[in-house]
Amino acid sequence: MEINPVDQSGVERRHQRDVASRSINVRGVWDRAVDAWLEEDLAELDAIWDQIIEDIAPSTTRTATSPPSAGPPE
Repeated sequence: MEINPVDQSGVERRHQRDVASRSINVRGVWDRAVDAWLEEDLAELDAIWDQIIEDIAPSTTRTATSPPSAGPPE
């Protein structure tokens, strides 16, 4: 599977980011994805996509979804 960067042609040059295409292996979820697509199960497709994204950048997605820390242990 290849993930292409967003089209930034409408973004001011100074705000554009240098993002490259990425290729990832989705063999572990491919059968689930095909089944969900055939069944038009959008919730399952979303769950599969979330899993793929987490595999790409686990620290980023965990940080974004984790609750704030309560501080250091006493």
